[in-house]
Amino acid sequence: MIIFIIIAVSFVGWNLGANDASNIFGTIISNKILKFKTAGIIGTIFVILGAVIGGKNGIETYNSLYNGQDLKIALAISFAAGISVLIMTIFKIPVSTTHSILSGIVVSALISGNINVAPLFKIFTSWFLSPIGAMGLGYIIYKISRKFIRNKIKNVLVFNKFIKILAILIGIYGSYSLGANNVANVVGIFAKGTNFSINLWLILGGISISFGLVTYSKRVMKTVGLDIVYLDNYGALVAVLASAIVIHLYSVIGVPVSSSQAIVGGVIGVGMTESVRNINYKIILKIVSGWIYSILISGFLTFIFIKLL
Repeated sequence: MIIFIIIAVSFVGWNLGANDASNIFGTIISNKILKFKTAGIIGTIFVILGAVIGGKNGIETYNSLYNGQDLKIALAISFAAGISVLIMTIFKIPVSTTHSILSGIVVSALISGNINVAPLFKIFTSWFLSPIGAMGLGYIIYKISRKFIRNKIKNVLVFNKFIKILAILIGIYGSYSLGANNVANVVGIFAKGTNFSINLWLILGGISISFGLVTYSKRVMKTVGLDIVYLDNYGALVAVLASAIVIHLYSVIGVPVSSSQAIVGGVIGVGMTESVRNINYKIILKIVSGWIYSILISGFLTFIFIKLL
């Protein structure tokens, strides 16, 4: 059984890294501020650190939502979520592993007739608040700081160096926040039902996320970085910073949230400082549709897998 659990954790973590890493580095890579190799090194190190240092609170939330005693059902939920995220990654759509995992948990709870509403409500609420928060932060930070930065740094070479250093710092913070918040999606439903220490689960989850980042995350990066709205280099960094702040805050209170929703909110917020007409609403609709499809696919597959057990 433990072999299957490790495979499931690695599968979900890899898919999370392949899809959700674009939310941290999509705008940075697409604007050619950092090379993919540099982003991969930063992401690998700090996703793992974030998972190990800040990932416990999210696991406690999943423990209150899912008792983790039936490991076969946990396997069904994990594989269903991983498949749904993989499908969306193939279609270059940034989606939420949180949505997919939660969809499976809800379906399994409905089948068993045992569902804990309180933590469920807390997570559902975050689905609305996290993109709105990132949108507001992106708009405010960019609007206030843009003129100050441009007025103070007039030399183009100095400005480009400043942007690169800022990209590294924001990449570090964003990677840490992603690991801290989203590792619970990878290992949370298994942590209570096995004899493994939580720290071991956090390390395994962090490694699997970082592996997905370095091997398959390029597919979704263009969608996040270029297709929603054109951002200048500084705007691209502000969008990532806004989403990272929101993700980090939710990791502190132990609520796994969608980094996809947060970065989309951040990008839109920065884009709104110029004009809402610059936003590609067809891409927004495609992304939102992907969120819905991933929830439905994960829930449906969870139902099928549980019935086959």
